[in-house]
Amino acid sequence: LASIKAQISELDLKVRSLDQQVDSGRAELAEVGSRNQTLTMANGERYRQGITTEASRNVADAERVLKMFSERGPSGKENTSSYGVAEANLRLKLAELRVVQAEQVAEAYRYFTSNIGQFGDPQLMAQMNVLHDKIQAQALEREQASELLIQRRTKLIDVAQNWREKRLDAVSWVDFLFFSIGISTTTTYGDVVGNSKLVRSLISTQLLICVFVMA
Repeated sequence: LASIKAQISELDLKVRSLDQQVDSGRAELAEVGSRNQTLTMANGERYRQGITTEASRNVADAERVLKMFSERGPSGKENTSSYGVAEANLRLKLAELRVVQAEQVAEAYRYFTSNIGQFGDPQLMAQMNVLHDKIQAQALEREQASELLIQRRTKLIDVAQNWREKRLDAVSWVDFLFFSIGISTTTTYGDVVGNSKLVRSLISTQLLICVFVMA
């Protein structure tokens, strides 16, 4: 029993230690993952801006030209109809440039989501892989230790049950007589005790009878 209890205590400490290590590793992995996510999004945004730089510049130039044209208004030599046609052409050109810009932005985002691993930080991603493998190994070790702990506890219960059954089988009428005389004279040594409510009730009855007999 002492050996099994020592093994249970050792395994219990090991499981607790592995639990702390796994929790600590997961927290570190989450922190590194958060940093990598921030860098990934920043790199993706830079990629989008680089892809759409020319289209964005063309849109900005077209907006500036349209604003200047609108603020100037029709000149004295232009009639309102010619001015309206020219403004409509500028707005149409601006709309076309915005469509091109939107298509490039959409394409940039499609490429980013399909190849998101390329935009992460290589060192952080390598660190995440190491942490993930370490956590997996610790979790597996913890599971094995936990299973072994359950086995040892089950074995301890079985051993204790067998010991109890052997003790019950070892009790004879001599033990009963020894115990009965002991409680009658208040000199029991505690090596034999009542093991059920019925037995304890009989013991209480005998003690009361003994009190009256002695009186």
